[in-house]
Amino acid sequence: EQKVGYSYNPNDETLFLPSKISREIFEDVRGTWLSSGMLEISNPGGGEIGVYMVTQCHQPVDEIVMSLFVDQWNEEKEEWQQVDYKQFSLSAEDLDEPLTDLTLSFNLTGHEKNQWYRLRGFHVVCKGDDSEMFSTRTDGIKITS
Repeated sequence: EQKVGYSYNPNDETLFLPSKISREIFEDVRGTWLSSGMLEISNPGGGEIGVYMVTQCHQPVDEIVMSLFVDQWNEEKEEWQQVDYKQFSLSAEDLDEPLTDLTLSFNLTGHEKNQWYRLRGFHVVCKGDDSEMFSTRTDGIKITS
């Protein structure tokens, strides 16, 4: 049973920011378990895409799953196109303490340099047969070499 839900249409309007960082923070989502989350894209240089993604719960859960979609702006078609996808999960069974959050911070490589990118995230928490979810999306930033 889904208790909290929010999802972006991939073709919704996105800003193109002149900065090196774009983030979206959801605070006080306040589902049965979900509390907050964040997704951030940054330009650390060297053509890498910086990713910071967080899901936090105010109650222990059985599993947290975070999906990351990387979109690149297609100038010819004037639309965002998905160019990468990653999924991460953490189970309470793998820990010695209650599972209440998952934080990821890493750089993606192998994408075209000097292009505009944005990130979309999907945050899911599971407890028993129930789950809650919400999604996040950054605005676009230029990833430079």
